Order: sequence, then C-alpha cells, then structure tokens
Amino acid sequence: MEEQTVMPVFYRVDPSDVRKQTGNFMAAFSHHEGNFKDKVASWRCALSQAGNLSGWDSSRIRPDSILVEKIVQDILERLKLASYSVSRRSLVGIDSRVEKVVRLLSIGQMSEFHMVGIWGMGGIGKTTIANEIYTQICSHFEGCCFLNNVRESALKGDLVHLRKKLFSKLLNEEVSDEGTPTIGSPFIQHRLQNKRVLVVLDDVNDPQHLDFLFGGLDHLGGPGSRVIITTRDRQVLNSCNIQAVYEVPKLDNDESFKLFCRHAFQHHLLKDLVGLSNKVIQYAQGVPLALVVLGSSLRGQDKKYWEGTLKKLKNVPNPKILDVLKVSYEGLDCEAKEIFLDIAFFFKGDKRDVITRVLDDEYFSIDSGITVLLDRSLITLEFENITMHDSLQEMGWDVARQESKNPKKRRRLCYPEDVRNLLARNEGSETIRGISLESSEMKELSLAPDAFAKMCNLKFLRIRCHTLKLPSDLQSLSDELRYISWVGYSLKSLPAKFCVEKLVKLYMLESSVEQLWSGTPNLASLQALDLAYSKNLKEIPDLSQAKNLEIMRFSECENLIEVPSSIKHLKKLVDLDLSGCVNLKKLPDSICMLESLEVLLLDDCPKLETFPDITETMKHLEMLGLEKTGIEVLPPSIELLEGLEYLGWTGGGDEQSLDLQVSQIPQGIGCLYLLEHLDLSGKNIETIPASLKQLSRLKLLNLNNCTKLQFLPDLPTQLEKLYAYNCTSLRVSSDQPFFIAVLFGYYVFIDCFELDAELIIQHVGEEYKKIFQQQDKQDLRGKFCISLPGNEVPEWFHHQSRGSSVIIQPSVYADGEPIISCWHYRSCVSEYTTLLYLRETDYCIDDEMVFEVSIRPGDGNILTVKSCGVHVLEGNPSISFNQEEVPAAKRLKRSTSS
Repeated sequence: MEEQTVMPVFYRVDPSDVRKQTGNFMAAFSHHEGNFKDKVASWRCALSQAGNLSGWDSSRIRPDSILVEKIVQDILERLKLASYSVSRRSLVGIDSRVEKVVRLLSIGQMSEFHMVGIWGMGGIGKTTIANEIYTQICSHFEGCCFLNNVRESALKGDLVHLRKKLFSKLLNEEVSDEGTPTIGSPFIQHRLQNKRVLVVLDDVNDPQHLDFLFGGLDHLGGPGSRVIITTRDRQVLNSCNIQAVYEVPKLDNDESFKLFCRHAFQHHLLKDLVGLSNKVIQYAQGVPLALVVLGSSLRGQDKKYWEGTLKKLKNVPNPKILDVLKVSYEGLDCEAKEIFLDIAFFFKGDKRDVITRVLDDEYFSIDSGITVLLDRSLITLEFENITMHDSLQEMGWDVARQESKNPKKRRRLCYPEDVRNLLARNEGSETIRGISLESSEMKELSLAPDAFAKMCNLKFLRIRCHTLKLPSDLQSLSDELRYISWVGYSLKSLPAKFCVEKLVKLYMLESSVEQLWSGTPNLASLQALDLAYSKNLKEIPDLSQAKNLEIMRFSECENLIEVPSSIKHLKKLVDLDLSGCVNLKKLPDSICMLESLEVLLLDDCPKLETFPDITETMKHLEMLGLEKTGIEVLPPSIELLEGLEYLGWTGGGDEQSLDLQVSQIPQGIGCLYLLEHLDLSGKNIETIPASLKQLSRLKLLNLNNCTKLQFLPDLPTQLEKLYAYNCTSLRVSSDQPFFIAVLFGYYVFIDCFELDAELIIQHVGEEYKKIFQQQDKQDLRGKFCISLPGNEVPEWFHHQSRGSSVIIQPSVYADGEPIISCWHYRSCVSEYTTLLYLRETDYCIDDEMVFEVSIRPGDGNILTVKSCGVHVLEGNPSISFNQEEVPAAKRLKRSTSS
C-alpha cells in the first residue's frame, strides 16, 4: 500500500480531547470498553496520533465557509508538493543524501528549534536535496515556506517581496510590504514564536540577507521549527552559528552512470556509445549538473556528434555549466580571484603549505584567501592537498582566456595551442605571469635558445610535455621564477645565468640533469627539491645555503654515488628520499645531525653497506626505510631514534639475499618506544632480543622468510598483526609461550613446519579460560585470528563438521555472545588450521545459525576446506552435526584471505 497523508479537521472538538481522550471521548471509550475490549487500545492509539498531527481547528478558523476555503487551499498546495515526487524518479542517489540531512534535522525532537546547512559547490544538488526534504516533511509543520534563489533575488533588489512571501506563507495570510527591514512588529514575532514552521532558504550567499528577511534566525518559528539553508559559502553558515552542516558529496561512478544514461538515452544504453559515455562521466566527475546538461545535449545524437562534443569540451567548456560555476567566482574579492586562478593553473594537487609559501609574497593574506575558497567550495582539501573539480578548473582557464584574444597579453597560459604558438614565434612578453603546459598530443616543437627571454616577469612554470624539445643551450629563465615543475627537462643543467634566489619549489622529475648548478648559490627561499628518476644525476649540488629546505627527493637517481657533507646545514629538512639509488655507497655521518628529519628512505640501495653511527638523539625521525640494502648490522646507537614509528629492514631479492649475513638485531631496538611497524622479513636472524616486548606501541611485526629464526621472545601486548610465512626453523616450547594472548589481532604461521601447532592451540585455550574467569573480561578485544600448520579441528570445539559449514541451534546461542570458529584447509603445499575469535557478533538468530567458510588465496592456488568447527564461549553448548546441504537463506558466511 502506498504511503498516505492524514490531515485532520477538528470540527467543534478540542484537539487536546482527541489526543488525550478526555471530555466526550472519555465517556465514549468507557462505554466501548465492555463491547470492544480488544479494539479500544488501537482506537486510542490512532486518536492520539491524529491529535498530534497538524490540521485545521474550527474554533480558530471561522466562519465555516472560510474554514472550507482554507482546507481546499491547503490541500491544493500539498498536492502541488506531492507532484514533485513523480519527478523524483529521474533523481539518482537522492535517498541516502536526504536521509543524512533528515538525521541532522532531528525530526524526533520536535520540542526544540533546529537549523541545518546544506553546503557544496554549484551544481552538486543542494537545491534538489532541500526540495525533496521539504516535500517529505512539510506536513509535520503548521506553516511552511521554500524561498528559491535568495542570492538572485538580492541581486535584483527583490528581498522585500521575498520577505512578504515568507511571512504570508508562514502566517497563512497576506502581509504588507511596508515596515522596517526586520521581522516586523512584536505581534508578528509573537505569532511566529508560537508556531511550528519549516523554512528552506535556497542559495544564500550573504548573512545580511538573512538579517533583512527576518532580523536573525532566533526570531523565526517556535519550538519544533526547522530552518534549512543551502549555500556555496560555508562562512554564511558559520556566521549564523549553524553547527549541523551537510556537505553534499559528488555522485559515485554507478550513480553518475545512471543519471547520465537517464538523460542521454531515450530507452536504453546503446552499446557503441558505452565507451564515450564513460568518457563523459569521467569528465563530469560526479557533478549532477554536468551529467544532466551533457546527457541532455547528447540525447538522440549519433556517434560522430558525441566524439566532436568530447573533443570540444577539452578546449571549450559547456557554457551552461560555466554559468552556474562562475557565480561563486564572481562573488570573490580581487585577491581571492587571483589566488583561485593561480591554483587552477599551477597548484591543483599541491599541499596547502607549499602553495602558501610559493604565493606568500604575492598577496596580502594567502591563508585567508585559501580559506575563503574552501568555504565557497571552489577548492577542496584532501589530506592537506588542495584540489578542485575539473569543471571549476576549466572555468578558471576560461576566465583567464577572456583577458585577451592574444595569448601574449594574458597573464596565465595553459591551452597547448596558445603556448605552442607563443613559444614557436618567440612572442613572449612581460605580461605573462605563468605557463602551464600539460599535453601528450601536442605537435613536436623545438624551442629557440631565447624562448623565455622576453618573459621577465614569469613566476610559475609548469611543463609536462615530451614533444617540447629544448636547444642544446637554453640562454635564460626569468629571475622572478618561484615555482618550476618541469617533467622530462632534457638539458644537463639549468641555464648558467639563471638566478635561483626566489625559487621556492623546484621539481624536475625524469630529467636529464647531471648537475643542477655550480657554486654555492643563495637558496634561502628553496623549500622543496625533487629530482626523482633523473637517472643521469651524478651529484647533489652544494645546498649549504638552503637553510629552509624541507623536502629533498632523489629516488631512482641511478648514477648518484654519495650525499655531500653539506647536508648537515639543512636543519629544517623533514623528508629525505634516496630510495632506488642503486649506486649509492655512502652516507655522511652528518646525516644523523638533521634534527628535524622525519622520513629517511634508503630502500633498494644494495651498495649501501653501513648506516652511520648516531651520535645525537633524533626525536623526530618517524620512518626509516632500509629494505633491500646491503646494511648487515645496525649500530647499537639505534636506540637514540626515540621517535621512530616504522623500521623496514628486509633482505634483498634473490641475488642479494645470498650474500646477506644479518643474524643479529641490536638489543637497543627495545628503546624505540614509539615504533609501530617493524619489518624484518628476509633476514638471517636466529633470535630477536627480549627487549622487543618493550615496544608498547608496536602494531605490526613482519618476519616472513626469516628461515633461520628459531624462537620468538614475549611479544608486545598491543601487537595486532604478526606475519611469519616460511619461518621454517621456528619452534615453541611448553615452558616459554611466545605471547600472552589478549585475543586481539591476526597471527599467521604459514609453512612454519617445525612449529608445534597443538601446543599453541592448547596455550590459546588456556588463555581463554583465564580471561573468562575475569569478571569484566577486559582482555577480550573483539577479534583474534591465528593460522597454523595443522590437520584437524581441536577436540574442544563442540560444534564440528566435515566440509566448509557447521550449524548451531538457537538453543545454544544467544544474540551477542562471543564465539570461536576453526577451520582446517589444504593447499597444494600443505595443510593448515585457522582459529578465529569474534567478540561482537550482533546476529539476530530466529532459526539455526550456519557458519560457512571460504578461503580466497592471493596466489591463485585452490584451497579446500576439509573440516570446520564453532565454539560458543557462553551458553549451553551442544554438538550438532549436519553434513547435508544448508539452505542458502540461513547461511552466515565467513571468509579469510591467504
């Protein structure tokens, strides 16, 4: 049955009598109690619900003719709103979004006043969500009003008319335009404060407009009232102290595909347009407006038209989409507009602090400018990286293009043809502030030596174009350059006359650079230097003057042999990446004097055989990567790495592991109290120091392929994951269990053939008994899994079965009780037993419960579950064997990855 709307008319009856069954209702129910005893309770409930509904009271609306007219008007209005639900069939992803906003509205707490903000970029669906919510919940209120396009009305000077509409709708009567620009008389205020109302204010961009409409939100509506504001500017909501804010997410891929297809195809998706459809969806990036506009424009068109449209979109964005997006941009002040354009052209995807530093001298307040852009949804912050939707970026490109038809008269350039023509004709000018060239399709272009000579004010240069050929000698670059990102730079060095004093960020990945510059230049502004994958780089330049350098990356620089001692001057260096420098042989002792260093990566440096002695405490080093190096011994002074959270020190590939003789871990490793991740896989270690137990924060320990490891010490109690694949010499003795089980984590002992699995399982069982004797059972933390060599399910599992499923009858299991499951499986190599403990189950069991086990191996081997079992830790266990096929509807599946 479809959902129905009830609208009560209280005709010559007090709603309170209906709600409480008092007055005449009390006498009537007393009479009916004797004759309809089984029905009276449901009648009372129905009347109570009806009495709580918003309806019409004949004692307040007189005479009857006006009451009837009022009922007809209200029903017609509600029917109009209900008609919107028909059109919602074309909406996609609306239900989950509406549900989250309704949750913020706290409809169940109708004694309180609530305000909710819906925030997001233009075209993301804010108005659609608000409209759907309004349609769904308006019947719960005594007065309702949806004010569309508040921003647009303000631009037209029409706020007075908007205010009249608001009060007329809420008070159900005509209200004059006259009066002060506030909510009006105390009489109107009093009436509103005693009325439960719903108001939606759509597309608000200025808090002052709210003050004009109703003198502040505190005056609007009484207890139970709800106000919803949609806006592109988070600051509007902040200024109104609205805490409950829903940021509208983009549509996911499935939702985008559905919405696009509904508008692009009349009946069903055409197979020959599937690939092109996916390209359009990729272009739209989950923005409903873009999907609807593009889908509608392509509807009924042939494949050739689709291909032409996609090609055109790369250079000329759709004007309908641009018009919507440009609204937020036009509302910015001059400085914020410039910051937005710089990000759109040069810094999309960069970290916020890098952008701030590069642009710091360009603007009065770069931080506040970025905050404004975030508040207006023109940019977003993802893991400290600033990014923006492609459509917004293209809007920024279009704005810059409107400056002039002549590229050399524009301040920013990004369109490949514009840049190509300008460089080919050597037509640069002092107007040009930045160039961003990213193209894999541009025709090959050979630059003249003086191609950049006329661009004396060039500050930002971003090039990723392998068809751009440089001359053997590039004469100059602008001394104003603050930011260079040039992938595939083909010269051996930077121009000799180039002054690098203002450089903040220098990224030259995959370059042919052998030596960046000679001498000791002033590098006081330099904060990031990245020459990763520059395979010809022979030496790191003198960086003694780079006092503010924080990031230095030379990964995969295969010809780099050493790191200069001048690195000791880099007191602010945070991140040093030398991984993949296969010919790196030595590190200077001064590398351990870098007091700010947080990350040091030396992985895949097979010729690096020693790690310098640490002479000073390094409190900030969090990550040390030594995987696949030639380092055989770590110095005892490693205990001075007090802040270390990750240590990767593994053996190399097949060739390197033959020569690797590491057999001892320093005792001082136990002093690394902050260590969370320790990777010792592939090492020839025989023992691990007992001090390992002191690593109270250790979460992961990787011992894979430590074939000579014989014993494990007591392990840290917080350990979550232990990997011990192919530890073929590993043993455990009855008098020295290697861990005190807290039944929390994931322990894997695959192909550890010397391990006594029965002893470990017995030990685990004993730990369970100890823990269950505790009254609070604090050591039971939710989930514990251990995989061992073995060929049977332990006898103490009361519920066992051959095959991959086991049944538990409801009589022996109560909701929420912890359980242990076990399965015995076979691979092409050996047989294994896995125990899984689950503390929280949250299963509602009305019938028998079935555990079905499946194993998904990562190597493609076929794994067969030979037997399995379940043990209920509380309740009255009884064995239940059932090898027959289990009905699919009753199965509770468990799977594990191997």
